[in-house]
Amino acid sequence: MPRNVKKWSIIFLIASLIGIGILAWPSIQWMHKNVTAISKRHDSNMSPVIFIPGSSATQNRFDGLIDKLNDRRGKRHSLLKVTVHTNDRISYSGSIRPRDNEPFIVVGFENNKDGYSNIKKQAKWFSIAFNALAKKYQFNNFKAIGHSNGGLVYTMYLENYFNRDDISIKKLMTIGSPYNFSETSLSHKTQMLSDFIKQRKKFLKRCQSIRLLVLRILIMMGLYQHGAQKRVNIFIRAKPNIILKLQLQEMMLNILTYHKINKSLI
Repeated sequence: MPRNVKKWSIIFLIASLIGIGILAWPSIQWMHKNVTAISKRHDSNMSPVIFIPGSSATQNRFDGLIDKLNDRRGKRHSLLKVTVHTNDRISYSGSIRPRDNEPFIVVGFENNKDGYSNIKKQAKWFSIAFNALAKKYQFNNFKAIGHSNGGLVYTMYLENYFNRDDISIKKLMTIGSPYNFSETSLSHKTQMLSDFIKQRKKFLKRCQSIRLLVLRILIMMGLYQHGAQKRVNIFIRAKPNIILKLQLQEMMLNILTYHKINKSLI
């Protein structure tokens, strides 16, 4: 091989290796960053309690409850309040202290109005907030509490948005959530209840992907002041038996009524 041809072959080889290195470097950085994030999430000790308030309520809805919980535990946990705006922007107030493994997080919405169309929007906005929180704090499990329409938002979120195998839900509590709105008969299902029932297999599938065998669901059923025992029985049937269909021996399902709990805590 002539000397100049050999020289150019070496130059071409070196240039090719440099080019491959330049092209591969972003992928290497991404892999390193991704592996680091996965490792950090896997080793995380944080298990936040994430609240969603009901319609017309703000991120301040649970202040009294959280104060009581902190007083009873004897150890005050951090409180972070999150508001998702209609343009998908997220604003924060409060903070999570370093090494606080069980902070309280309340996610509210700028548009906190009632109605099925708004519940759909709020489920989407909660998904945006949840993904941002998971990315920032790297927790691998959480507890979920939804009051009134907040429980509907959680149900909509779990059926349509939550699809992760790196984060598990340890407990789900919905408090007085009107799954059939004001209808008192299952023969008159609202569109929302009908949609929840249609999506229950998807909900169950996604719950199975987050270790359903260790999922504990506590559903607190409530008597409204204008309601009756018949109404409670209807909601009891509508919630665990029709929507969730979770029949696992290792799942603990407790149904309480408002008269059995302290209303001031809700």
